Amino acid sequence: MNLPTIAYLSNQFPSPVEPYVVDEVRELQRRGARVIPSSARRLEKPELCSPEIVAQTLYLQPLRAKVALHALYLCLAKFPLLTPFYRRVLLHGRESPLRRAKALIHTWLGFTTPCC
Repeated sequence: MNLPTIAYLSNQFPSPVEPYVVDEVRELQRRGARVIPSSARRLEKPELCSPEIVAQTLYLQPLRAKVALHALYLCLAKFPLLTPFYRRVLLHGRESPLRRAKALIHTWLGFTTPCC
């Protein structure tokens, strides 16, 4: 069985209030999945967490201009695939404008995480 690559996105990883997530990541890796732990923010005290997990984690901030531009390119290059999503968010969504903007931003940030 060939397991997929999984990008685990969180606001802060590893998180002292969610230690079980590290166990989940390790179990997926043990089963053969490629897991890319990604965190929006760096830890204030990384020494309190597993150095192995901290070293594997991709931190999105500070976001480098080259990565941000490449992610924007990918969002545009994948436009045909993402058209239903863009149409839903921009034209048919009942959510507030702020929530819809967040959906677009999170999608763009998702492209800053390497998948391969």
